[in-house]
Amino acid sequence: MAQSVVGTFYTMAPELWKNLKYSEKADLFSLGVILYELVTLNRPFQGRNAFSIGRQICDDDPEPIDNKSHFSDQAKNLIFQLLDKNPDNRPSTNDILQIDQVKLKIVLHQKVQDEITKHDDEIKLRQIELFRQKQKRIFEKEQREMEKAEKKKQNKIKQIEKKQEQDQQKKIDKQTKEDQKEDNEEEEDDEEEDDDDSSDDDDEYDQIQYTPFPFYFASEGRIDVRRFL
Repeated sequence: MAQSVVGTFYTMAPELWKNLKYSEKADLFSLGVILYELVTLNRPFQGRNAFSIGRQICDDDPEPIDNKSHFSDQAKNLIFQLLDKNPDNRPSTNDILQIDQVKLKIVLHQKVQDEITKHDDEIKLRQIELFRQKQKRIFEKEQREMEKAEKKKQNKIKQIEKKQEQDQQKKIDKQTKEDQKEDNEEEEDDEEEDDDDSSDDDDEYDQIQYTPFPFYFASEGRIDVRRFL
């Protein structure tokens, strides 16, 4: 049991206004006030100030609920039971939960909550699936980019190797041409030397003095026969 005064003037139970000890039944009185206002769209206790409101809550009964209301008599009776001045006469929370309509509402509410939960779970699963698909697309894109980069790298390497081979072949061709040129020059030099040697031999041959007799002459290791004409 508590004794501190906490609450809104319009929904405070009589025991709170009287500064008496109170229990959870005071909260059930407040529940009755809220239900009454929801059904009738009016407050069960009205006043210009806190004093008049407190006096009505402690002494007066609220106006009856219109019979034209589409709410059941069981619901109306429950509201007035909750608004009873004596907390001992108010139903407990367990009593309220045993009412058929309340049970039905609880079951329906639970079904709605289950559907909402199921729907939320489906949304979460869908979101997870979308996230996985997104991650898969990102991974596949990265793989394609890596493969493209690797292919580009390999092509670059091949181009470099091909360029190196071409440069090497050019060097070989150039060296071959230079070697051929040198060989040709050497051959030409050899031919010129042979021509010079032949010319020297002819000059030496012409310088030999002939005799009027057919003799054999030896000149610098060569034997020649000349006949005087």
